[in-house]
Amino acid sequence: MFGVSTQFGVACKHLLKRCVSINITKRGNMKKLILIVLSGFFLAACQQKSEQTNQGDLDEMGQSVINQEDDSTGFVSQAAMGNLMEIRSGQLAQRSNNPEVKQFATMLMQEHEQAHQELTEIAERKKIFVPTTYPPARQSMLMRLDSLKGLQRDYQYVELMVSEHEIAVPLFKKAAAQKEDLELAKFAQSKLPSLEQHLAEAKKLQIKLAKRSNNETGSGR
Repeated sequence: MFGVSTQFGVACKHLLKRCVSINITKRGNMKKLILIVLSGFFLAACQQKSEQTNQGDLDEMGQSVINQEDDSTGFVSQAAMGNLMEIRSGQLAQRSNNPEVKQFATMLMQEHEQAHQELTEIAERKKIFVPTTYPPARQSMLMRLDSLKGLQRDYQYVELMVSEHEIAVPLFKKAAAQKEDLELAKFAQSKLPSLEQHLAEAKKLQIKLAKRSNNETGSGR
């Protein structure tokens, strides 16, 4: 099953024959010897490189661990970046003269600060890196938001919140459904209702601001 080299198999047979020849009769010694032989067999199997996909339960277990690490790391990275974006953009939205926008931004900041703290604690226990800087694309979004004023900034902020939560909701749904990392699944499941609510409220606010923008544009003609 493991595809172990012929040389190693011969060595194992030779070792077992040697055990019989020297008449190892003590049960404890025999058990230890068997463990040594099996350990060598296991190590050789792990080192064997094969392109086949049906190598047995051991290979499947190893691949499952790799996938778990990749999925966990990816989720933590994306979720953390989403939190940081919403915290920073919420700080910029505090300049708004629209009470509804400011209230919405404050609520998002508070909830995502709490979520980010919880996520960071989980990541630290699992030795998973948590990003603290923005990728270029998101940095550009924040710079654009910072450069706008008045209704333009309000609308840009809310539009950004819609797009960010449209990314976050399916991300958290997937993490909540997976079975490999139950701690992260529980975290994602606990935050999912709030994210869905944020998305719904952002869309409603987006419609209001769009109508206001249209009205102002129409009255200026």
